[in-house]
Amino acid sequence: MVKGVYGTMDAQKCIENNIIYQCVTGSFAYRLNTENSDTDIRSIFIPPPEYVFGINVIENVKPQSDIDIEYISLRKVFTQWCIGALNWIELLWVDDDMIQIETQISKTLRAKRDMFTTQRVIHKTIGFMNAMIKRYEQSKRTNNPNINKELMHAVRIGRMVLDFTQSGILVVDRSSDREHLMDIRYGNIPYDIIVGEVNDLISKLENSITTLKWNKVVPEQEANQLLVSLHFEYWNCNTPNRE
Repeated sequence: MVKGVYGTMDAQKCIENNIIYQCVTGSFAYRLNTENSDTDIRSIFIPPPEYVFGINVIENVKPQSDIDIEYISLRKVFTQWCIGALNWIELLWVDDDMIQIETQISKTLRAKRDMFTTQRVIHKTIGFMNAMIKRYEQSKRTNNPNINKELMHAVRIGRMVLDFTQSGILVVDRSSDREHLMDIRYGNIPYDIIVGEVNDLISKLENSITTLKWNKVVPEQEANQLLVSLHFEYWNCNTPNRE
């Protein structure tokens, strides 16, 4: 049994039979993994119609298991892409060797990923980075042992999105930043220098908005049409006729 957002249901089989895309994310995708790193996996699925329109809707499931895997419905992940959630958008940009399950629908999504390249990505990233600075300020009083890792991610995300604004390509693989980011994680760089770098990245991202030609938001009609058409394309190919 797995727990979904609408209660506990025996949804595992339904999910596993309808996966359209699955990839490795997190530290392995960033190439920042260590010998103690867990493998994070995210899987996108299209439920049968009765689990989209019926009472027992399945949208987001994280089973209790030894494998760190999260399942999310295509409809739910679309909402994340549309609000500029980088941790979900990056699924469309991971290197090919990180992809575990690929289908024609996922190829279509990756081909149309520029649709989700909007100014919302920048605003949401800046919000996250500011939150990390506030947590650092709080950590001075609470001695938060995870602050190094959190600041490392603030720098990683800031650099990733700044590169994105300059090239139009979201490079998930941060091998080129690994040495610097690991120095941050292991406390080899003074906090004031790290915070200064985060603030500098925030400033550059704020300035980039004025010159970028990115849409402010995802074109709603285009995104909605794509989402609906992919559902029906999948159901027409995979849903048996019912008497």
